[in-house]
Amino acid sequence: MLPMVFKTILAMSATGGILLLLISLLRPVTTRAFSAAWNYRVSLIVLVFLLIPIGFVPGRIFMDIHPGLVVHPMETSIISLDDMQDDTVKTITDMGLPQAYQRTEYTFHVHHLLYYLFWAWLLGMLIFIAYKGTEFLKFKRKLLETSLPVEQDSSIYQIYQECRLNLGIRQKISLLCNDSIKTPMVTGLFKTCIIMPKVDMDKRELKFIFHHELLHCKRKDLWFKAAALFANAVHWFNPLVYRMVYDINEYCEISCDEAVVRDMSIKERHCYGETILNVLSRVINKQEGLYSNLCESEKGIKRRLTLIMKKKDFSKKTIAISIAILIVVCMIGSALAYMLTPSNANLAEDSNWKTSLDEIDSKTLFADMVTNNKIEVDNADNFQSAIEQFLSIVAQNQKTVTEEKDIEALTVPVPDGRITSTYGERVHPVKQERKFHTGVDYAQKTGGDIIAANTGKVIATHNDLGGSEYYGNYLIIVHNDGTACLYAHCSVLVVNTGDWVNKGDKIAEIGSTGMATGPHCHFEFRINGKAVNPIPHIAVPE
Repeated sequence: MLPMVFKTILAMSATGGILLLLISLLRPVTTRAFSAAWNYRVSLIVLVFLLIPIGFVPGRIFMDIHPGLVVHPMETSIISLDDMQDDTVKTITDMGLPQAYQRTEYTFHVHHLLYYLFWAWLLGMLIFIAYKGTEFLKFKRKLLETSLPVEQDSSIYQIYQECRLNLGIRQKISLLCNDSIKTPMVTGLFKTCIIMPKVDMDKRELKFIFHHELLHCKRKDLWFKAAALFANAVHWFNPLVYRMVYDINEYCEISCDEAVVRDMSIKERHCYGETILNVLSRVINKQEGLYSNLCESEKGIKRRLTLIMKKKDFSKKTIAISIAILIVVCMIGSALAYMLTPSNANLAEDSNWKTSLDEIDSKTLFADMVTNNKIEVDNADNFQSAIEQFLSIVAQNQKTVTEEKDIEALTVPVPDGRITSTYGERVHPVKQERKFHTGVDYAQKTGGDIIAANTGKVIATHNDLGGSEYYGNYLIIVHNDGTACLYAHCSVLVVNTGDWVNKGDKIAEIGSTGMATGPHCHFEFRINGKAVNPIPHIAVPE
């Protein structure tokens, strides 16, 4: 799940980054040809692709890379066919295994890397949010502590109310004054307020300023800026997103100026520009946060003044072209998102795990297995490696990477059994040499019940894979979470390949078939194809 989340974030970032590059190349043309509002909106379109996984459909590029092994997120295991004898390799090759599973060396796995990259990304995002959030909250707290409400009977408040009515704003917006700031600003997502500096302004200047700041409130610009900052936090590793945030802030102000002066004469535009210059003379350093102020930087003001004085009349053709380009940007973004976003097929399988396991057919994994291509390996080590390969392939077909926290507790496979050999190094009772024991042995009288430790599907038996000289009569049950259990040395099996069994169902009887010195059940538990100690995963009966 975590690799899928991180790959989705990467896909969203790549989609937004490509769109930003495309828009940056077109900026010299679009700035001159189209309105500031258009340039503002196109940046907001990119913001949508950065925040919403629009392409969360079967992807084309970020496909799961599965070499011949699934690695547990906390472990790295190397399985090499080089360690097998030539006849074993030939047998497995003849069975038609995909070439990806026949490579000889696997020192790394994509899921393993993505698992740690996810936590690095999450840490970076939290640090970004903590830094920006702390900086903004300190600034806002200081600002509000030193601000006082403007008296309702004052002339400033009356002008403010007049502008508010003219714009048709019903939202409750507080009007405050503060002697520690030198430029008007609007702040607050839920409790919005306009903060005015304690400086002398005439009626005309106040009208211009209130019109500008109230227009920000009416257009919900603070919410767009908040979304841009959040996108910056999510994609903190993408330098193009920082540029996008800058563009959104810049075109937010320019488009607001554009809306304010739309119906003004040249003389009125000149007066509006003078108002901005007067505020510029008192401007403070820009503080990045969830607010909007009238002035930001000298360079930005010069650009705004130039655009204010240029009265643009856009023809119907220009408007139609601008709308068409917006549609094309949306289409390109959707196509990129579709191609780059990883497939959600494995999530769909998780929601209907029985269907996903039903799709696993041992005949498709092993070519012509039933007739001539059984695994008949005399050497026990070779057969164990072949089983390892088989279970790895099964896990791959489940498209599941199991994590410890997702594993369902097992039940004891032999309820009345006695553990005679544990998982780990031991002296093999038949070969009398030190070997690694990949399971737990439960001793019981011949004919005793062996039950399914978990619900799942019987994926194979000794009749399918061979190897009865080593494991005797055995069966392998695969579960929905990518785990599997192997039950060996049975006297008889009471289930067949393809059968579904529930936890606690009888599946076989105790025996002493294969390489065994007495009646018992050899029980193996495998996570992502890798043998692990089953004891910690078995629930203790109350």
